[in-house]
Amino acid sequence: MKEFVDIELNECIVCHDSYCEESLIEYKHKCGRYYVHKKCLLLWFKKHDNECIICREELITKNDKNKTYCLYIIILFSSFIIFLFFLVVFLIIF
Repeated sequence: MKEFVDIELNECIVCHDSYCEESLIEYKHKCGRYYVHKKCLLLWFKKHDNECIICREELITKNDKNKTYCLYIIILFSSFIIFLFFLVVFLIIF
């Protein structure tokens, strides 16, 4: 998320406060691009852990979690193979 300073509608989509001194940040999702106070966004995610502010769709789906888990397993396995390779090389040399 990046800080956004100059927009036409200087209004948070959560609290609709256009006179707040806090700057707005950009919130992107497949349903659109919106601007919100960081404080408002954090409050939203405390109450609605994995939901988009606008469409209420899951931000991280179970399929995404499974892909991440598989990636961790692949990285762990690759690291183990590399470790074994260096262990064998070390034992051969010494």
